[in-house]
Parts: sequence; C-alpha cells; structure tokens
Amino acid sequence: MVDEPMRVWRRISAAGAPNAAAAGLPQFDVLVLAVAMLAGALLVLGDVYQRWLGPHTIATLDIDGHNNPETWFHAAVLVAAAVFAFGVALTHADWRHRLQWLLLSFGMAFFSLDKTISLHERVGAKLQDLLSLPDQGGRIAWEIAWAPIILATVIVLVVSVWETSPRTQLFALGVIIAGGGKLALEAATFPAIHWFGASDDSGWFYGIEANVEETVQLFAFACLCAAFGQLFVDRIADIARRASTDMLDDGNKQSTSTATLPARVATTPDPSRARDSEPRQVTHAARDTPPNAALR
Repeated sequence: MVDEPMRVWRRISAAGAPNAAAAGLPQFDVLVLAVAMLAGALLVLGDVYQRWLGPHTIATLDIDGHNNPETWFHAAVLVAAAVFAFGVALTHADWRHRLQWLLLSFGMAFFSLDKTISLHERVGAKLQDLLSLPDQGGRIAWEIAWAPIILATVIVLVVSVWETSPRTQLFALGVIIAGGGKLALEAATFPAIHWFGASDDSGWFYGIEANVEETVQLFAFACLCAAFGQLFVDRIADIARRASTDMLDDGNKQSTSTATLPARVATTPDPSRARDSEPRQVTHAARDTPPNAALR
C-alpha cells in the first residue's frame, strides 16, 4: 500500500521539480480556470436572456447586479484564492515569504468583501456626491481612491510570484492584464456616456460593456485562484516528498545497521571461548604420577 505513493514521490523527485506536473499528475490550476470560465459563460448567457431575449428583466440574472449569483460566485472565487494564499504562507518557514503571502491573502479577502457588499460602488457614489462630479463620475472616483490598495496588492503579487515557477508567473501576468482591462473598461464608460451618448443603465452598449467587463474581471479572479491553488498543491506535494524521502533514508539506515549487527557479533572475540579453546598442556610429571600418590 505504501509502494504507490513512494513511486509518485520518486517520479516527482526524478523530474527535478517539486510539483504535480513533473510527475504527470492532474493540474489543479487548469481545473479551476475551466470551472470558472464555464460558470462565467453561464452567467453571460443568463444576462443575455434576461436583457434581450426574455419577456422582462430578471434582477437575479443581471451580470452587473448586486446580491445575485454573479456577485456570490465572484466573491467565492476570491475567498478561495485568499484561503490558498494563506495556505501557501503556512508552508514557508521564513517570515519574509510568510508575510508576503499573508498580505496577499488579506488582500484577496478584502476584494472579496468589496465585491460582496459593493463597497467600491458605494465609495464612488459618495465621492461623486461629495465632489459634485458629473453623472457616472463615481466610476473613476473609486478607482482613484482604490489605487493605493490595488497598487500595493500588485507589487506584493509580483514580488511573491517572482521566485515561483514560470507557470505561476504566467497566471499572475494574466491577473495583471485582465485586472487592468477591467479597470480600463470601467473608466471608459464615463466618456462613452458623456461623449458618445450611451445609456448608463440600458441599451446595447451598456449590456455589452457589462458582460465584457464582468467576464474579464472573473478571468482575473480565476487566474488568482488557479495560481494560488496550484502553488499550494505543489508545496504540499514537495513537503510530502521530502518527508517520505527522509523516512526512506531513515529506514535504509536502520536496515543497514541491523544487517551488519550479526557480522560484528560473529567477528567479536569471546574471551571465555578463547580460553576454552586453548589446548591444555599436560606435564610429564603429572602424567607419571599415580592416582593415589596424593594419599600417601
């Protein structure tokens, strides 16, 4: 029963990389990304139906709505990314790497809370009223207010994945590109409304922009979850591989010492046996003495 896991760890070790891909094991990141994108396609189909095909709009299916399946799924993906980042932090022994991944975990948790309660929309609306900004000015105002948080998270992300595998770095690049695209689409809505006469809550432009923006955003969240999840799996596999290797080394040392013990015992001279094996010297005087000579 122990042979099969041992063979897996040997395959990982022989490949020279502490990850599941090196051993031909299933890729967790591909699975996460596929599930997220499939869910994203279903969310888009639901929004297209309720926006253009159905007899009336359905708030539950609105991809740009609040407190609906789209909101909950996006928030759940970010929570999963936060959990995986926290797990990666626990696998590091030094405090520098642990602190980096803890900051990433807290950052993902914050953005998940933001998505759940629509925090950035509320802040943008407050800033729009406070600063007397034009209609939809809150879309740009919240991005400016959130810029330090977003920039700090991106810096920690780049520093943290810099020492990881190229695969993790590729997913991180996807996060940065998709996240920047989401922010650009959000900001582009303002000039589209004021310069090109697009509607801010209905019409074909708003519907297409909302679907593209939310899909790009989900792709960024999914890349985060996939990268952190795969890295966590790889590090757990590496820890298990090292532990199994240490156990095998200890077992081999014990077996070697046990096998050489009889040889050492057999070659150790026994003083008592050495004395018994010595030939007895019998003198002529003792041999010629009669048995009853001592009684005389």
